[in-house]
Amino acid sequence: MNKKITEVSPEVIEILMGYDFPGNVRELENIIERAVMLTSSNLLLPDAIGEIHHEKSKAALQLPLVSPDFTESRDYILNLFEKQFVVEQLTRHENNISAAAQASNMSRQNFHRLMTKHKIKKNKNIH
Repeated sequence: MNKKITEVSPEVIEILMGYDFPGNVRELENIIERAVMLTSSNLLLPDAIGEIHHEKSKAALQLPLVSPDFTESRDYILNLFEKQFVVEQLTRHENNISAAAQASNMSRQNFHRLMTKHKIKKNKNIH
């Protein structure tokens, strides 16, 4: 296809490894071919593997119903989301709170408030 894909994002590798491939190797080949055609850079990103990425996203959206009470369930899910979001942003930005807050379109103070609310400290294992 006369394209030089030199890098595959870790997310793409994770998605491909977690996919069942009901169509076996031919399905993998087709997915990779399509992704290469859709990619305009040298980096293969999750959006290029469309259908698998979106199926995994849908599966990830299955939320637990913790209570028949709407407010209690909503608050529980919101807390899970906030905590996961903050941890993910800190990981992506190597514990740089200012960078994580900026990437989240939040003020540093609000981001730090969420860290405090969920008892999240900077992870010393993140480089």
